[in-house]
Amino acid sequence: MPTLAQLAVPATKSWEEFEDIVTDAFKIRWGNPNLNRNGRQGQGQNGVDIYGEDELGRLVGIQCKLTQLEITKTIVNQEIKKAESFGDLTTLYFATTAPRDVTIQRYIREISSKRISNGEFAIGIVFWDDILLEVSKDPAVFAKHFPQFDLRYSVADEVSKVSKMLAVLNASFYGIQITSYMTLLFGEIDSGEAEDFHKICSYIYTAGESMDSKASFSEISSIARRLDQYVMPWVRGEEKRKEGWGPANKDALEIENLINSLENSLNDQEILSYRLGILIGAWGRALIINPRYILSESSLNRLEAAFNRLKPSEGILKDIYDILEKGKKDQIGNVYLPDHLLGITRDCLYAYSG
Repeated sequence: MPTLAQLAVPATKSWEEFEDIVTDAFKIRWGNPNLNRNGRQGQGQNGVDIYGEDELGRLVGIQCKLTQLEITKTIVNQEIKKAESFGDLTTLYFATTAPRDVTIQRYIREISSKRISNGEFAIGIVFWDDILLEVSKDPAVFAKHFPQFDLRYSVADEVSKVSKMLAVLNASFYGIQITSYMTLLFGEIDSGEAEDFHKICSYIYTAGESMDSKASFSEISSIARRLDQYVMPWVRGEEKRKEGWGPANKDALEIENLINSLENSLNDQEILSYRLGILIGAWGRALIINPRYILSESSLNRLEAAFNRLKPSEGILKDIYDILEKGKKDQIGNVYLPDHLLGITRDCLYAYSG
């Protein structure tokens, strides 16, 4: 059975069509049908061709680059400067047909990490094969753009494998931290913390629904949705809760316990995602409790071993080791490292071949 890569779907040469494909790809990726094109080619767009909310409800922008030439650091810096006048972006993505380039990927990860530490929007990049993989998750959308290719016998298994590995990663990363997120809400309830908690619950129950054939994931999804529906109307002042935090804390603990017992229900590929999610999530949980937490040698060794099994490229592996090295130092900026590492892990899973 041919894979998506073996189909060799050529990149379009039309700007209009490329932006349509990218828009559909990110609609599928984030489950948001309401992404918008920002004006039209030739108009001033402040470095953003497409904008809308990601899966966590955050405002994001996408800059499309239809080119066979390399994306340079100068181009990246110029577009970032333009996008800074767009609005309250949390992330700017470059979507391009340019050749995949380890050097520019590393540069984008490095400046993204610095920008996040400075309270500025993050940066990401996706290439043509990444865009195709997202579009292929919806055969009807894929057929709209590429009617000459038949998905039915080519990528269904590949897409399903990647989607489930990502679902396991997200469920384990966020699920293992859910009681710590609850702790943040106990002491002081403000709109920012509450909305963040809503997004975390959404991530968990959406991931659970993606694993619909596994009863344990269905249970996790159901509890996460119930927890969200209990907490959010209360902290928004829409409803009262006579029982207080007790039922919410019980549900959070139950989610965490179920996450901790998932491994026996997973296949080998899913177990790899699960262990990475648990290890990175446990690091995030420790930093919620103590922002100056330092990674232990044993935790570092387990993370390195898990990432080596994922077989990332040499450049990405270096970036992973750089993040882990930072985790060994006592610095406030460490609170951003687990989320940064999660993003790199997602990228690795898209490229993982088993």
